[in-house]
Amino acid sequence: MASLAANSDSSRAAGLTGEARTRLLEAAARVFARHGAAGATTKRIAEVAGVNEVTLFRIFGSKDALLDAALQACAHGEQPARLPNTPIDPEQELTEWCAQEVARLARSSDFWRQCMAESGSRRHHADDAGTVLSASASIVRAYVDRLASQMPLVSVPEREAAVSMLVAAVVSDALARDELPVFHSLSRDRAPACYSRAFLRSIGWPVSSTFDGATTVGRMRWEWFSPPESESDTKAVGDDIDAIAERAAVWSE
Repeated sequence: MASLAANSDSSRAAGLTGEARTRLLEAAARVFARHGAAGATTKRIAEVAGVNEVTLFRIFGSKDALLDAALQACAHGEQPARLPNTPIDPEQELTEWCAQEVARLARSSDFWRQCMAESGSRRHHADDAGTVLSASASIVRAYVDRLASQMPLVSVPEREAAVSMLVAAVVSDALARDELPVFHSLSRDRAPACYSRAFLRSIGWPVSSTFDGATTVGRMRWEWFSPPESESDTKAVGDDIDAIAERAAVWSE
């Protein structure tokens, strides 16, 4: 009986420690995001977590260890959105992926901005943030490889550049839309679809001819001429019209 009671007390203590650890990690992430490493004092973190500083030091040993653990928890907690193993509608699939990734990163935008801002003094924070973004890039890169198995695309270096630009656009949208509005003129609702279409075009994948109710591919452009004054002018106009028709055929492909 005494053994059972001891085991019960031990399990209860472990449960309380686990709960306190989780609360401290969440509190450390919130305080760090708002105040940075210098302002994230152990007293402030403990108050937000609803525990005392003794508990903080007993579990983590130091503030730096707690902040590192909080960053690791954020970096490896919520995983990037996935893309289908078998692409069926790349334009729609990538649109949904972009929207989900922007939303995911935006939920912790203050935290990731702080990590990057302190990369000079705490390089490992920026490295862990880079791990999060590398995971997103790997998902898109693998998806592009699956697209390449269905039809020829641009060269591998060009595809890699396109992946980098897409992930950069998604990250900028999530972390800097409000701070840098000049780079984000597209609305939040419309941007993911535009990212998707621009990306697919850049790797050589065809996109739909209509978008947002307006034709974006195959749009005819008209040029106007003055009436011909002579037979030679008539022939010149005819040649010009033929040239325009050829260009229109190219634009409509």
